[in-house]
Amino acid sequence: MLNKIMKRQVGFMFIDLPELIKEKLQKLFQLIPNDVKLNSRGDKVDEPTQAFHSTLIGELPTKKKENINKLLDSYFKENNIKKFKARISSYSISKVERITKAKVYCLSLSLVLKSCQEDKNIVDIRKDCAKLTEGSIFYDENSFHISICYFDTNGMNLIESALKENNSELSQLLHEICDTEFEIEELVTKFNNKHYSFRLQ
Repeated sequence: MLNKIMKRQVGFMFIDLPELIKEKLQKLFQLIPNDVKLNSRGDKVDEPTQAFHSTLIGELPTKKKENINKLLDSYFKENNIKKFKARISSYSISKVERITKAKVYCLSLSLVLKSCQEDKNIVDIRKDCAKLTEGSIFYDENSFHISICYFDTNGMNLIESALKENNSELSQLLHEICDTEFEIEELVTKFNNKHYSFRLQ
């Protein structure tokens, strides 16, 4: 008898990064050997890839996607929600606590988004989405990041060794990317691999 694995269906809203930033992040990703890379669930895959983004609102129940997108659509139509600045402040390697079947680590970049504390429209959008989902939502104004690559213990040792060498290509590119500032022009929700875009003014 086949065992059916029931997955909780959720979506999220993320920040769509500029293409120039994505190109640099892809270059970073390619500097890490494929044989140590894992996907975001901690599994080995034949051709590792990574979708670069920063989650703005997480844990959005798919069953409420129509209500959520309707709420967001009205916000963006009724309010002059302006483009805002983001800055990559630092990088880190940390253990991924949500994955328990094996030791999985992630190289990530910290993102500073002042508008998420200062822009009333952005703050209200996040708070109202939290109410709509009865609080089952990731909501933290001070913690944003971009995941670059997931890897095993061998990968962590390899990357930490490369970062200790200031002249390594990985170390130089990471330092070049850190403190980069760019403008956010679009926010996107994703449910069941379907994307809904919201342009900023």
